Amino acid sequence: MFNKIFIVIEVKNLNKIYSIDKKRNSRGLVDASFVLPSSGFVFILGKSGSGKSTLINCLGLLDKPTSGDILIDNKNYKEFTLKDEEYYRAKVFGFVFQDYQLLEELSVKENIKLGLSLINDLENCEQRIKEIISKVDLVGFEDRSVKELSGGEKQRVAIARALIKNPRIVFADEPTGNLDEKTSEIILNILKEYSKDHLVIMVSHDLLLSYKFADRRITLKEGLIINDEIRKENYENKLVIDENNNCFLPFFRNLNENENKEIRICNFTNIIDKKMTCESITFNYETGRKISNRNVKYINVDKEGVNWYEFLRDIQDQFNAILNRSLFIYYF
Repeated sequence: MFNKIFIVIEVKNLNKIYSIDKKRNSRGLVDASFVLPSSGFVFILGKSGSGKSTLINCLGLLDKPTSGDILIDNKNYKEFTLKDEEYYRAKVFGFVFQDYQLLEELSVKENIKLGLSLINDLENCEQRIKEIISKVDLVGFEDRSVKELSGGEKQRVAIARALIKNPRIVFADEPTGNLDEKTSEIILNILKEYSKDHLVIMVSHDLLLSYKFADRRITLKEGLIINDEIRKENYENKLVIDENNNCFLPFFRNLNENENKEIRICNFTNIIDKKMTCESITFNYETGRKISNRNVKYINVDKEGVNWYEFLRDIQDQFNAILNRSLFIYYF
């Protein structure tokens, strides 16, 4: 969760303009402003071309904005010398890329060691490599050639190389973009654990993963920040019904017996115990059958294996309109 005391990055009116030709320009970023604390897991979301990678590259001093300010440790990047920029990129920042950027002719251990060699920090090198390899669950892979690894294993090597120097800020650009769902969760669990005491900023197009892992979500569209959400303090993945009778469902988890009872007695009887018909959707709670004009889904919400998120996301607007109260899938 966010450490709100120490602000490590402040962005003010950031713009990035790309020149297409002599007459046309493309907007990469438009007047972006926000502050980031010293720890937490921040997702930068948006479709392809929305400005996600442009933003993270500017924050990581890999690219320069057209105008605006980036303050890092209360210092404006415009005042940085080349030596200052190199210092931040080498020692303060860690980078994880979608395409891994490993040297395939080297072993796992040798690739990780590069993270220390490049900054001239080889003190207790062997012990530090041993510890980071254990953290990313690659024990036994130390001497294996990188070209023999799977995509998920390569990404864990890339993360180990980034984290071994203990950077205060980690920038991850689509680190799970080429990975399957199970492997993606392994990667994000590693970054989530690291974000408890450090700041991790990750570009992603995966909304579902952001619900599960993000402490904060910044969404871009055509270079504009259109949404900026921070997860509620003391968030737990459980059913919450607040004083206004708003219902917050746990993310990707079945309701237990007590939670099922709680949601039933919360005055949702006209949808829960009977039948809801609205526009093209019909849902009968007793039979667990939802019918639309396009498909038929069978969901029994009393039994194990129910994807509450998927189902209630589909009917959320109708639910709120009928009951005149709010249903939320996650608690940001």
